[in-house]
Amino acid sequence: MRAEPVTTDPRIMLDPERTTLLVIDFQKKLVPHLYNPEEVIKNALLLINLAKIMDIPVLATEQYPDGLGETVSIIKKALPKRTKIVPKTSFGCFSDQEFCTSIEQFGEASRTLLVVGIESHICVLQTVLGALSQGYKVHVAGDAVSARSEFNWEVGLRRMDVSGAVISSAEMASYELLQRSDTATFKEFLPIIKKLSQKEITIKT
Repeated sequence: MRAEPVTTDPRIMLDPERTTLLVIDFQKKLVPHLYNPEEVIKNALLLINLAKIMDIPVLATEQYPDGLGETVSIIKKALPKRTKIVPKTSFGCFSDQEFCTSIEQFGEASRTLLVVGIESHICVLQTVLGALSQGYKVHVAGDAVSARSEFNWEVGLRRMDVSGAVISSAEMASYELLQRSDTATFKEFLPIIKKLSQKEITIKT
């Protein structure tokens, strides 16, 4: 368990060998009420698909699923088959023992967390603060997180920013992980980013 708080250095790019994608609480009773939900889902899907191509570990969570429902189907179907979805009742993931055990199993790959999910000012924020306090480095894809209001989405991002997380975008994070355009990985990813940029998202709960 990491004990020393960190501030993530924005000059250091994401390393695919030391990154885990964390997908927080895209649940049926929350997603329809989000600010800009279609774009948030698109951007989360972009990173989920890239994680599958690059074999980057993915861990997902659900906040009180008995009340808020399971992960929406469009996200759930896109997750790698071996992805564990951890149910929780604590807003911050690092206050949940099952989550902590699950993330620690990724070892070196969990040194940096790339975060998408909802809500920006509650579960995402408290998870990011918990991660930073335990010495994890954290990048947040700002266009792949949201809240029920634009204000809470923005204030959540600002709080994470000043607390030491790097706020970027799904596309920025994707290209950092890819690093080059002359690889088979990039060629596999390119049609996905083109398709998602043109696709109209229908959120079925």
